[in-house]
Amino acid sequence: LLGLLLGLVAGGGLVVFREKLDTHIRQPGDLEAHGHHVLGVVPSMTPLINDEFDGQETIEVDGRPVHTLLAMLVSPMSAAAEAYRRIRTNLRFAKPDDGIQALAVSSADKGDGKTTTCANLALALASAGKRTVVVDADLRRPWMHEMLGVDREPGLAQVLYDGEIDPEAYATRVEDLFVIPAGDTVPNPAEILGSNRMERLIGALEAEFDYVLFDTPPALLF
Repeated sequence: LLGLLLGLVAGGGLVVFREKLDTHIRQPGDLEAHGHHVLGVVPSMTPLINDEFDGQETIEVDGRPVHTLLAMLVSPMSAAAEAYRRIRTNLRFAKPDDGIQALAVSSADKGDGKTTTCANLALALASAGKRTVVVDADLRRPWMHEMLGVDREPGLAQVLYDGEIDPEAYATRVEDLFVIPAGDTVPNPAEILGSNRMERLIGALEAEFDYVLFDTPPALLF
């Protein structure tokens, strides 16, 4: 009996010890424990795509193909779409004194859903009447142009080299939504994104739009 009790205590201590050493983020509470504020949680869209769209990657809406990951367009009453609207609302109150206008959306690794999140959040903001522009700043593996169905060129690379931008040239079929794709492939993405021209572009976009969203590379890769 004594050996059993000691074994239980030792086993419980080992479990607690492993949990203390575990630095993985698995749920919102893990982020909050590190002092971070969680704006929202988006459920997986895989069940929605399988049940409503038979697992198809795209469906036809108003005569044009739309990616089924865009819950705000293909299923605006779904739980995922409501989650993005909740994030939109929480953004308004995240910094009540300063306000939030420009956001960089990233992820830990590729395939985690950063582009999907960025696109749906932009659609949620635009649906609320906010002039919103999405900038594909993932110059190594751009995908926003495919997600939102726009041409890859001209895009961010051309805008930075030309030094001028006409926002209306990047309007989409969705009211109040504008998309600046990645543009040409460049050999030095980090230097371009860290340049003074990029800083001036951000200022110009903030003056023109209510929200500026940047789809950036995964944090652990680059």
